[in-house]
Parts: sequence; structure tokens; C-alpha cells
Amino acid sequence: MIIDAHIHLGVIAGVWHVRAKTVEDVIARMDKAGIDTAVASHLESLGYDFAEGNARLYEAWRRYPGRLVPLVAVNPRFREEAVSEIRKYVGGFGWPGVKLHPQQGNYPVNCEATYAVLEEAAKLGAFVLIHSGDRFVAANSSPYAISEVARRLPDMTIIMAHMGVWDWQDAIEVGTMFPNVMLDTSGSGNTYGMIEQAVELLGPHRVMYGSDFPLMPFEPLVAKVTGCELPADIKELLLWRNASDLLSRHGWKIST
Repeated sequence: MIIDAHIHLGVIAGVWHVRAKTVEDVIARMDKAGIDTAVASHLESLGYDFAEGNARLYEAWRRYPGRLVPLVAVNPRFREEAVSEIRKYVGGFGWPGVKLHPQQGNYPVNCEATYAVLEEAAKLGAFVLIHSGDRFVAANSSPYAISEVARRLPDMTIIMAHMGVWDWQDAIEVGTMFPNVMLDTSGSGNTYGMIEQAVELLGPHRVMYGSDFPLMPFEPLVAKVTGCELPADIKELLLWRNASDLLSRHGWKIST
């Protein structure tokens, strides 16, 4: 079994040539790659209109409820609208988490607006998945900036997407400082030994496989984990058990 902890639906403007433009395309590619379930946000929510993107994700989820785990994406700069979306989808429909992309949304992750929005999400029992990386791909959400969120919200699970990309050592160090931080392996960073080091320093239960599909293909991102120098039972934790346990803790049951 494989649970992808980080995918998207929809398309995005700019350099990305997205081939899987519909939810049917995404499901077909999941089937081809052997992905059973995927945790998803909508690209439209990250760079254009988060309410419209969330609505599109809702419709896709209703069509494929066993394959997609939806995250409500918001921009905290629009505080009232963001809180309203979180209450609608987390409080109303039971979605387990929130997605933040400070780089696309043009806000620092460690601003007061972020804290206000995430405090509301935490009250509803949600986790948060935050885009992270080096100064080139995530100037607004470096691992150390995300550490301030983890410090401010110690009871909320903070997932650092992409493991900090090329700042992966910073991401691991932040994880050692804050037990509420988890890392996903999505994105382009693939330094030899990075996942093994994360498992060694954080333990095997705080690292999860993710791809960033359709911006990255499934297969080579799965291979980042399957090709690690780790025992088979640890790879199983990364490939699906850790994600399943996280979702279970937040009220979302995965059929295995």
C-alpha cells in the first residue's frame, strides 16, 4: 500500500507543464503508479482563489472519496475568509487538515495572521501542511520560520512539505527541536542519505512519502523512499503507515 501525503489537483500558471489536468487524469496516474490514496489540495487555491479551489476540490473528493484526502487551502492575509473556509471544510465536512503556501500567497509563514488562522484550525483538530524550502523556492517559509509556528502551536501537528528542499538539514534540525513537526519527502530535493538521516534523528514515525504530483511525477518520488538504505518495515512506515496514523489521529480513517 502507498499513501501519497502531498499531491495537488488542477493547474497552475507559470513554468509548470501540468499533464494531469483533470481528477480523472490524476486517478489514472495514481493507478499506474500504485498509489492507493493521496492527500490533496487544489492548485487554484494556492495561487488564485482559495475558496474557488476548495470548492473544486470538494467536488473531486465527492467523486473519489476513497482515493483522495482533501486539505482546505487558505491565505491567512484574508483572515475572515480563511477562517470561514476552515470552519466550512474542517468543521463542517470533517477534512483533516489545512494547506498553506506562503510563497504563492506572498506572506511570511510566521506572521500574526497565520497564527490567528491556525489557532482556529487547531481548535477544530486539524493538522497543517506548510510549503517549505530554501530561499529560492520558499523565502517566506524556511524551516526556521516554520519552527516559530511549531513553537507557537505546540499541540498542532506541523508537516514541513518538501523537507526544506535543499535546506533539508535545517528541516531535520527543526524537527529535532519540536516533536510536533513531521517531514514529507515531496519535491525535487534528493541528496544521498537525506531521508536516512531524517529517520535517524527524528525517528521512523515522523517522516512520510509525498510526491508533489502533478508538478513532480509519482514514480521517481516513490523511488526516493524505496531506494533508501532502510529496513523494509521502516520503508513501510514512510510509504503509508505514518500517513495513515496521522490521518487517524485527526479523525480520518483509511481502509487498508
